[in-house]
Amino acid sequence: MEMFEEPALPILLYHQCPPNLERQFDVIRKSGYKTVHLAEVLSYFEKPSKIPPDYLVLTFDDALLDFFDIAVPLLKHFDFSATICVPTGRISSNSQDRSLDNWENNENSTNPVMTWDELKELKQLVKTDSAALIEFASHSASHVNLNNLADKEALRHEIFSSKTELQDRLGVQDPIFFCFPYGAGEGKFSNLL
Repeated sequence: MEMFEEPALPILLYHQCPPNLERQFDVIRKSGYKTVHLAEVLSYFEKPSKIPPDYLVLTFDDALLDFFDIAVPLLKHFDFSATICVPTGRISSNSQDRSLDNWENNENSTNPVMTWDELKELKQLVKTDSAALIEFASHSASHVNLNNLADKEALRHEIFSSKTELQDRLGVQDPIFFCFPYGAGEGKFSNLL
């Protein structure tokens, strides 16, 4: 039996879009990377084998409007895949009721969160090979620090209601990825779920 090293996969995590995002994407393309969704590499982890060395995942947290306005046109231009991590309780149905990205105590932030209609638009976008441009991952319901939740039911609500809402509102088929706001701590969640 052939033994493989643990799978390695570069993942770039963005919150707000940096001013040089187009330049970064150009470097990624010129370096020969192929952007993939997390779902495309899941099998490499389920049955450990070498992930192709040119695979790279782009993730964007918090469903901020600059992703829609800045990143999406660039993703389409470069024909790149991306994963967006959505805190479903922060998403509004109306652009007049957008919440601002201030849940990390950044009171000066002016980057609003997308609406459900904008997320639905993203769901329809495809790459030149007809694959989905955007993959959706759950990022909790309210974007609280889950490391501070001691109540099992509150934790389950944050995780599972956000996944259900992505299914119900966007038709995302069984969103299997969950992005922990503020990180997952030190494995404390395994006994709560």
